[in-house]
Amino acid sequence: MSVPTNRDSDKFVLRLPDGMRDRIKAAAEANSRSMNAEVVATLEEKYPAPEPEDLGERLKNLTIEIAEMPDPDERAEMWDYLRGTLLEMADNILTAKRASGNLTTEEEQRHIDRRKKIADSDISHFDLSKLKR
Repeated sequence: MSVPTNRDSDKFVLRLPDGMRDRIKAAAEANSRSMNAEVVATLEEKYPAPEPEDLGERLKNLTIEIAEMPDPDERAEMWDYLRGTLLEMADNILTAKRASGNLTTEEEQRHIDRRKKIADSDISHFDLSKLKR
């Protein structure tokens, strides 16, 4: 799926071998689109955007990596950083939900409970066998 382009999009000057411009023009006409749209569609096909990462899986893997760090000071420092980032993300989500008016009292309480659990968490209490499943 290509993203619509406009005059403010990134520009890239390209030298084409003899005859390629005509081939692009013919393909564009056959596909009822501009030459630019044809080139962009071809590039999108060859170089698709990366799939979004599974955030839950990434967080689990980061937690395992941190828990397995041999240096306890480094492990504590990295855990504090990750925990702070998670708390900031959780607060941003809550703020956005409050602003949109799409937050029930039950959801807000669940958020507060989860936030407290994150804030009180200590990497040394993680059961890695559960995370590695």
